Amino acid sequence: MAATAQSPRTQETWRKSDGQLFTFMSDDTLSYDDSLGMIRKNVTDNGLKPSVDKDRTCGGRRAHEIEMTFGTTIVHQIVIDDAPGVTKLTYTHPQGTPTTSDATTAIAAYCGAP
Repeated sequence: MAATAQSPRTQETWRKSDGQLFTFMSDDTLSYDDSLGMIRKNVTDNGLKPSVDKDRTCGGRRAHEIEMTFGTTIVHQIVIDDAPGVTKLTYTHPQGTPTTSDATTAIAAYCGAP
């Protein structure tokens, strides 16, 4: 889905046959601080224990990386400050399935080294 004046969100999703999913979402109406606040509130309110929860940079912009397990699915997300908006890179895969090099290569290509 491409962004328009009426819908300032861009989203692309890639699916692999083994249940892995990689989503790129950019939304010019979201605030980085508000998005990060919502994630932190959700983690706290639901007693979640992220295995990764850290600030980083992505292409020279501030970003936050978080990874959690929901049931049998591992969700790894990087939220990027693209003021005046936010970009989210989200990679999910079944627990027990190793992280694919496709996902790590795509994140490194977009963000550079953490």
